[in-house]
Amino acid sequence: MGPNQNFTYIAKIRPRYAFILDIRRQNFLEHLFFKAMFHLSRNRPEYLSNLLSRPLRRGQLDEETCSIDDLVYYFQKADSDPQTYRRNHGRIRLFLKRACRVNLSDEDLATIDKIHRAFFTRGLSIKYDYIPVPTYGEFLRERDLEGRQQNFLNSSQEYRYLKRLQEENRIIPVVGDFSGSRALREIGRFLKERDEKVTVFYTSNVEQYLVRSQSWGKFVENVLELPLDERAVFIRAHWSNRMPHPEAVPGYRFTQILQWAKPFLKNFSDNGPYSYWDIITTGTIKLQ
Repeated sequence: MGPNQNFTYIAKIRPRYAFILDIRRQNFLEHLFFKAMFHLSRNRPEYLSNLLSRPLRRGQLDEETCSIDDLVYYFQKADSDPQTYRRNHGRIRLFLKRACRVNLSDEDLATIDKIHRAFFTRGLSIKYDYIPVPTYGEFLRERDLEGRQQNFLNSSQEYRYLKRLQEENRIIPVVGDFSGSRALREIGRFLKERDEKVTVFYTSNVEQYLVRSQSWGKFVENVLELPLDERAVFIRAHWSNRMPHPEAVPGYRFTQILQWAKPFLKNFSDNGPYSYWDIITTGTIKLQ
């Protein structure tokens, strides 16, 4: 679900550049797969058709007016199609060869094939299997605190915006460590050279692992080197398993947390190291 969550945040924030940093190369490869999906799909119905290898019947879905509920209902009923899967496999390989200036090994291509086949096999029922979380279909239909469906696939305008960013190579997946000496600092240099500012930094729950490995302070040092906008924010995620966050929504395991970046960083500089609980509760912007 994570990569698609990234796309929804990008669609709402509408940055000129979006960097997606992850220590796992598989995440990078998954984003190359999604990049291919955007390039090969003119609109939202085509995107899900290509992603899931479910044929799209002409006249069944109107690109401009269909809702996310319409899309989910259609593709839940549609059967996976081996011929569509094989055709898309060839198109993805051709795109990666011609359009992506990345050296991919046979192992990398096999990983992308595995991702493609997982969506073909499981369709909208695909999910993270290790903890109880929604399926992809359920995730697409989720609503915000005001009852609105905000996934990027609910809006043809947002889909076109993301497709344009992908085609202009402005959604940039990066393999790197939040607390490492290179990746974040290189992103910072790239932005400074173009006089760009960081307005949003989505950390998910990565900092939980940085605290455990005692490398969170190095991450903060990296963030301080970024060209932060005065109103820049952190978006963090907390799995409310044993200790629910004060902003937790009843019935949901994960809590999304919003915090002003510069006051948070100043507080860290003034007061020293934090526990992970301090990190996710200090200076929280109330959303409820």
